[in-house]
Amino acid sequence: MRQPSTITGARDGSAPGGPRSGPGSGGQPPSRRVRRLAPPAIDRFTAAGAGAAIDLAHGHCDWDDDHGGHTVPTGENTGTDIGEAPGGAPHGPVGGDVLLDPDPPVNGDGSPAAPDGPFALRSAVARVLGTRLGTTVDPETEVTLSQGTAQALYAALLVLVDPGDEVIVFEPYHEGFLHAVELAGARVRLVRLHPPDWEYDERELRAAFTPRARAIIVNSPHNPTGRVLGPAEMRTLTELCAEHRVGIVSDEAYAAMVYAGEHCSPWQFPAGRGRTVVIGSLSLSHRTAGRSVGWTAAPAPLTDRLRLAQQTISRCAADPLTTGQAAALARADFSPAYHARLREELRRKRDLLVGALNDAGLPTSSPQGAIFAFSGTLGRDSERLTQALLQDLSLAAVPGTCFFAGTHRGSGMIRFCFARRDATLAAAVTGLPLLRSGGIRV
Repeated sequence: MRQPSTITGARDGSAPGGPRSGPGSGGQPPSRRVRRLAPPAIDRFTAAGAGAAIDLAHGHCDWDDDHGGHTVPTGENTGTDIGEAPGGAPHGPVGGDVLLDPDPPVNGDGSPAAPDGPFALRSAVARVLGTRLGTTVDPETEVTLSQGTAQALYAALLVLVDPGDEVIVFEPYHEGFLHAVELAGARVRLVRLHPPDWEYDERELRAAFTPRARAIIVNSPHNPTGRVLGPAEMRTLTELCAEHRVGIVSDEAYAAMVYAGEHCSPWQFPAGRGRTVVIGSLSLSHRTAGRSVGWTAAPAPLTDRLRLAQQTISRCAADPLTTGQAAALARADFSPAYHARLREELRRKRDLLVGALNDAGLPTSSPQGAIFAFSGTLGRDSERLTQALLQDLSLAAVPGTCFFAGTHRGSGMIRFCFARRDATLAAAVTGLPLLRSGGIRV
């Protein structure tokens, strides 16, 4: 068993090491914009998770690969879909034979791909999105590839907001949203999602549409709560955006992972279609984290600007990755059976972990989507509980303080990722009862 790590670092996000360089120290001081950035608080806990025997901290998919890790190469006819293990459970990475090729295909003579990305992958993305959204998406004028979703988010904000504008973000949130807003020179305006069902209050949301509001970030299914916004909530949100001329950035990374109801996008509503930038990737649904290409889908006028921003930020997405992921989409995403198996497998894992957490005395509702269980701590401080789980069980989780601006609001919550191999979840289920029996003291 790997030795558990210790969680280190200041809660305020201050970086380790000496004082910042400045005029008095002989170094060039960084800009005020980046001085305002703090290292993500969540990094302290995911770094500790890398050394834990039971890593439920990282927000990536590591489902079962019990059939030898075989990914069916192109052209091999086994009677199963690409990404389907012979026993029926999805494993991956889908298209991994292309993504991991030591001599992958590149664009022509090796010159950079176009800033908007190869047409093959843009076409595949457009077809998949069009099917999911029930509309037509034009790969020529509405889809742009990026180096992952974080870059896509930053480019979208550069297109939608100016320095000093406000961006509405739901709390709890992914810290990356706040950092992207700050780098774009804008300000965050938080709107709370209220437990236990993590719903927004329409009056509070309406109040957030100040004269300076220019964009809102929507994340459904939601990290960390697993909440899926329903059609009525999404319609209200898009109509408020249309009324106040506010752009929408819709992070739909977990769109394939909905266990209750159906995913809906602001793109699907008349008030949202002309002002929404959809962001997605294969990193979760096809387990390609670390090799993932992100994308945006947006109305043509916004796409023109997105491509200019993209060209300035990184020129283009990596061509070998786009080639492999175009193949992955073509070979798996058009199979309803693949996504049905994916949801069923993750639903089973969700139920296993949620049941164990409740039995251990951590109140946990079944998330409607995504890959996280967001548990209550019954008054125990979540950071102390996280440290105790790591030290006593070598089980890594993320305290709720990482998802709230006011740490007191997150101190009673803790996040666990259930997109793990069965053996990892079984180890968690075995150890968690020690919380109730007193074998773990917080």
